[in-house]
Amino acid sequence: MRVPTDNKIIIKNHLLKKGCLVVEDNIRAIHPELNIPNFHVMQMMRSFVSKGYVSKVFVWRHGYYFLKVEGAAELKKEMAYEEQDVPVPHGGEKQEQTRVRGQ
Repeated sequence: MRVPTDNKIIIKNHLLKKGCLVVEDNIRAIHPELNIPNFHVMQMMRSFVSKGYVSKVFVWRHGYYFLKVEGAAELKKEMAYEEQDVPVPHGGEKQEQTRVRGQ
């Protein structure tokens, strides 16, 4: 199955920006966030799992894909992103957590 280049770019950008992706196991549906066929997303994610870019968890007819650090580096290379363009889960925005004792 050939996935159109525009759809590949949309999927890769979303995965780099969010660090994760959820896909319903329904090949006839349209992905609600990306507005592309679920089948294209599923095929790309299957390829990324085999390359070791993402890890997969499958629960209740939904595939949950999580971007690995190595996968983020490879996708940034493919998409020609700069080194400072880091996805949020891998250090893009760090939040300071302060705890008050007793609360």
